[in-house]
Amino acid sequence: MSNFGKFEFKWNTEDFEIRTKSVEKTLEPLINHVTTLMQDSPSRVKKGQSKKAQTLIAAVQMATENFIMQGEMIASEYPEVQKDMLKIIQDVRNSGGQLCQSSLEFSQAPCSSESRVKMVQTARTLLRDVTRLLILADMVDVFLLLRSLQIINGDIDRISSAQNNQELTNCMDHFNENLNEVNQRTGSRQMDLKDERRREDLAAARAVLKKSSVMLFTTTKTHVRHPELQAARSNRDFVLGQVREAVKDISNVAMETGSHRGHDPSRKVKGDIANALDEFENQIIMDPMSYSENRTRPRLEAMLEKIIGRAAMLADGTSTRDERRDKIIRECQNLRSALQNLLSEYLYSVISRNYLVFLGGKINQVYGRTRCLRKHLNRSVSDHVSDCFLDTDMPLLLMLEAAKDGDHERMEAYAGVFVEHANKLIEVSQIACSMCTNEDGIRMVSLACDQLQKLCPQVVNACRTLCSHPRSSEAAENAEAFKEAWLKQLTLLTDAVDDLVSLDDFLAVSEQHILEDINQCVLALQNNDPTSLDETSGRIRGRCQRICDVTEGEMMSFLRGGEGNQYVDRVMECVMELRKQIIVRFTNQMSATINALNSNTPVDENGFVQASNLVYEGVQNVRRAVLNDQNVGDYDSDLEDEAEFEKFSKNAALRKSRRQDNVVFEEDSDRARMRALPEEERNKIQQQVLESATSLIQAAKNLMNAVVLAVRSSYVASTKYPKAGSNLNITWRMKAPEKKPLVQRETLEDMRAKVRRGDSKKTIEPIKALSEFQA
Repeated sequence: MSNFGKFEFKWNTEDFEIRTKSVEKTLEPLINHVTTLMQDSPSRVKKGQSKKAQTLIAAVQMATENFIMQGEMIASEYPEVQKDMLKIIQDVRNSGGQLCQSSLEFSQAPCSSESRVKMVQTARTLLRDVTRLLILADMVDVFLLLRSLQIINGDIDRISSAQNNQELTNCMDHFNENLNEVNQRTGSRQMDLKDERRREDLAAARAVLKKSSVMLFTTTKTHVRHPELQAARSNRDFVLGQVREAVKDISNVAMETGSHRGHDPSRKVKGDIANALDEFENQIIMDPMSYSENRTRPRLEAMLEKIIGRAAMLADGTSTRDERRDKIIRECQNLRSALQNLLSEYLYSVISRNYLVFLGGKINQVYGRTRCLRKHLNRSVSDHVSDCFLDTDMPLLLMLEAAKDGDHERMEAYAGVFVEHANKLIEVSQIACSMCTNEDGIRMVSLACDQLQKLCPQVVNACRTLCSHPRSSEAAENAEAFKEAWLKQLTLLTDAVDDLVSLDDFLAVSEQHILEDINQCVLALQNNDPTSLDETSGRIRGRCQRICDVTEGEMMSFLRGGEGNQYVDRVMECVMELRKQIIVRFTNQMSATINALNSNTPVDENGFVQASNLVYEGVQNVRRAVLNDQNVGDYDSDLEDEAEFEKFSKNAALRKSRRQDNVVFEEDSDRARMRALPEEERNKIQQQVLESATSLIQAAKNLMNAVVLAVRSSYVASTKYPKAGSNLNITWRMKAPEKKPLVQRETLEDMRAKVRRGDSKKTIEPIKALSEFQA
């Protein structure tokens, strides 16, 4: 243990773990030279070209002296480590001298095993001492970083105790100057660390420190200006806590202490429902001999009831449509029934001791039902995301507007709406995680939710401060800073949740929701209700904007992945048409309709209907483009019936086994590509298929003819040329083949005919060729 000022470094001299890339790179020359001396295998260098022992010894000695010189410079520059550094330097000098002496002795007696063992031992001692020296030098860098962090902590304390703006400004100047030094040291340390997780932790702490330091000045200035307000003090204390926590995280990473941020083992990294469904599907396949009615049935039934309970909670969500809820309930009942049928088959196999009974059909039914349940649960998640992540900034803007007006009653009312909306966002994000198996995506959503949950009350406090002093520039600046922080964090959460939800499901439910909203607009128009029409039309515009944003983000990921540009261009063309033309026309038409209702003038119903139809068709066009120009109904899983379930269940077990072997494939991908091709290319492919079928039939004819010839030859060989003294057990009852010449002579006309047939290729229909086939 070494004391560096107020810091204590706990480092074990026997622990030679190298944590930075620079230490590794510095050790490479010495390791190469020492390894060459210790090499026991035959050299690849040609005879007569090997290096002399004196040359290698001199190289090792030079490298050792270089380490010693650098260590002495560090010891003289930093008195805090001088004692420990000089001690290790002396060890390096001694072990280096011993290695040179033992190497010289070995070069004089290369056949002596005792000399070799002595040289190897001294070489290992030198490497150990040099590693200790480099690790201590690396700890000096850590010490310098921690000393800078200590200065930052002092600046934070002075900022928190500032009593006026001038004192605060001076403290912030010192803080920013020292913060630049910390950023440089942490940036270098981040690039030098070998552990990827530690690098991520350090990067996250640096980002929090940079973000919070900007808000530190505004919150503290607001508190200095309005010290009587508890809301202002809460804002200041929150930001101070964020800065101190970031400094602590940087210190933990530098000293290799503390847990990894974002790698908490207690944090779930896989969806509850998705994980339960996967485990259930894995458990239903078993050896019939291992089935136990008293153990297996209760265990599987309990697993299923747990899944159904979570599915029921999801189905009871406020955003789940009644039709979707009914489908989830029905699929849960079907899954119960399928499980009971499977367990009955297992029980029958045990009672009858017929362990070879085929259970694939019942297992396939269970797989089919779990697939249908997953489908409706994923659509329910998309329902929640589509409804909740819509105009997410509106509650904040309404609360901020009320605060600027100084209306406490209205501001508190909107604050309640804002908090409720924030909690709803977090709840829906957790619901999205429950049906996802992407561990990195779930971790990102969880971290974003944590930050949003911490930031929510502070945004309300900033608005309360502004509401108490609406003319205060400090309060307005503080509220604007928290607004920007909230919107940035909300964008991160939205992007993280969008990554968890399938684009196909999102577009399908959004299309259905827009159709519902259009029907509500029609109803509002019939009832002469401009308020409801304005609200519903605004929701339609928001849904269309979300469709455009989510689809654009997905297409950008396609481009980053190097996938087809033509597909992306086609999708983006539909998105731009929806965003730039259709939404604008719909907005203008709705404004004109609302104005007409408010002024009791005639409404352009035809224009209203056309604008609504354009919106729905524009959304459908985007979805068709995303699904590669296929019929939307073919991809809408809500339209699947029991016949399609039966079709799926036939091959469910095979797909399950392939999925367990990490084999990924797409259903009907060839058909989709075929339908997407132009008519001319499809005709060419069909022509090739016809030719392939004809070639296959011709090959079959040739094979059968060869079989017939082989049988005939066997007949001739066994009847005409019997082996003396052999008893033949084969009786031939077929007619003897007719005599034919071994070589068929062709006339000139036949040869010309063959040439003509080769020049002009004749298309033979497969059915016709098959009818001409004779075995």
